[in-house]
Amino acid sequence: MVSVQMGRAVLQTTRPEPAHLSALECAQALHAIGLNVFPQPLGRKEGCVWKFMQHTRLRTADLSEVFAGRCNLAVMVGRTSGNLFVLDCETEAGFERALSALSARGIPLWAVATARGGHVYLRSADGPLKSIATGKLPGMEVRAQSGYVLAPPSIHPSGAFYEWIAQEGDAPPLVHAHAIDFLKDGDGLPIALETTRPKRAKDGPRLHRATLAYLANGRSLRHEAFRRACNNYRDVGYDRAAMERDLVPIANASGLPEPNDPRALERVMDWAMTHITPKTATWPRATLPDPGAMDWPGRTARTDRAVFAALVERAKLGTHTTGSFRGAQRELMALAAISDYHTLGNALERLTARGLVERAGTDHASKATLWRWGDAARASAVVETAKTHANHSTGSFNREDSSAVDYALFTPAEHRVLETLCKSTTPMKPGAIAQSTGLRLHQVKHVLGRKGALRKTQQVVRASGGWTTGIPDEIAMATLRQRAADKQAAIQQRGDDDRARDAARRLTRWRYRHDRANFWDYRSYELEF
Repeated sequence: MVSVQMGRAVLQTTRPEPAHLSALECAQALHAIGLNVFPQPLGRKEGCVWKFMQHTRLRTADLSEVFAGRCNLAVMVGRTSGNLFVLDCETEAGFERALSALSARGIPLWAVATARGGHVYLRSADGPLKSIATGKLPGMEVRAQSGYVLAPPSIHPSGAFYEWIAQEGDAPPLVHAHAIDFLKDGDGLPIALETTRPKRAKDGPRLHRATLAYLANGRSLRHEAFRRACNNYRDVGYDRAAMERDLVPIANASGLPEPNDPRALERVMDWAMTHITPKTATWPRATLPDPGAMDWPGRTARTDRAVFAALVERAKLGTHTTGSFRGAQRELMALAAISDYHTLGNALERLTARGLVERAGTDHASKATLWRWGDAARASAVVETAKTHANHSTGSFNREDSSAVDYALFTPAEHRVLETLCKSTTPMKPGAIAQSTGLRLHQVKHVLGRKGALRKTQQVVRASGGWTTGIPDEIAMATLRQRAADKQAAIQQRGDDDRARDAARRLTRWRYRHDRANFWDYRSYELEF
């Protein structure tokens, strides 16, 4: 039992002193409870690349390689750490007040003593929270998304150690935002924690907080801030004249352009006006192509329609002014339930050849491919109406207009046969079904075979005089849906693993190149790097 006293706060912990544990051991312990960890140089708060860690999380198997030797331990706050947020107290008095307030509300404590004050770890039950920057709360800030904090056994640049003084429970406590009601600004007015909500596309682009800060006090900032402000101006819809009027004077006051490069600002503005197109409202749902209304011939029909439906799903999330939208390979593979990159690439080539889609470049922020609807897809865009329903006395058919999961359950030929039987009031023979659907007779017989999904789920059954719809077997349908969902989950997991492996390689490469003195066993990576 260890007792640590800070002022009036006395905390008890049965955890081992972190100074006795290495960064790797502490990283493994925090990773095991769901936190997103990565290294920083020993005795420094920053230096190692980390931005990509906002979107991925290292695998357990990669921790021993990434945290080899001596280094500081950083914990990413936000979504990838289970919606972790940290009360960063910059003074001992503020740290004590936060601990007392949490204890009074019966909230378990996960607290770290830092060089000046301390960190209090909490997890949000309401989703990711918005950060509160320094200055709004006296002696405190809330780190809640897109940032990180150092954790024990890290060393502060001043030489002080980060140390756990309380770990009550197996993980940081899960609390609602309204439970943290003791935060007050400089005037004593309460400040509530707010959840982050995705910006609705119909709200349109807006000036970022960083751009507003640059306009207010950008004379102390340099080239990178000017470039980002120009990009934001372009996204909002301002022209180059507005950049020259508002941003160039601030850049000049900060010492730009450099004497040896007098045209630097002009090149930055030119680049901003000629690259990524500004985003606007989402693609109108009424003009989205309907995959179910198109003809999908050939042996690859099922794959082609699933990929096209996945593109439709991506287009719903938002488009650029030119009608282009993002469609990364991993995203399309997960939506279309395709597990092979070559299969996806071939399907996209076929869709391009048919004039359904065309490449529109690359998104410079995420490096994902941008797509645009082709002439054939625009011609097939229809006004959205109620979903197609065709009822029959013995069954029903419900066609989802763009559900890639639904297309993973039944092939295009099976969809045609089922829809035809649902519209018919009498049983139909295979020949009549083939004539009505435009399929060949052997295709219809294959669809109606015992091994087909329609027979297994009893969507179609034999009747006197031919075939008709039946009462679907809910258990068989649930099994079919579960298989499709499992396949999608496996593809998504493979994508997550790929990103995690890439993150581990980038972190290891950086440590090998820039922190070799503290990176043990680096000789084994010489051939790779």
